[in-house]
Amino acid sequence: MTADTKSPDGIPLILGDIRPGQRLRGQQAVVYRQFVAAQYDTGRSISAIAQLTNRSYGAVHDALQKAGVPLRPRGGARTRTG
Repeated sequence: MTADTKSPDGIPLILGDIRPGQRLRGQQAVVYRQFVAAQYDTGRSISAIAQLTNRSYGAVHDALQKAGVPLRPRGGARTRTG
């Protein structure tokens, strides 16, 4: 199965077999990191990706770091007033 095989909600089907807390290995880990990185690049927050993939914030954060994705500063967008 490849990362391009997706369910109707856009999540790669290989991720549908992952239970919360399950350690990801091999192809599952690669596909998960690619998916998480792509979601983060579209602007989703780590928390939103964690909820989407039914994984913890820490699991998503670790996957992004292992994928070599530069993380955005904390706190979201700020607007200047004045």
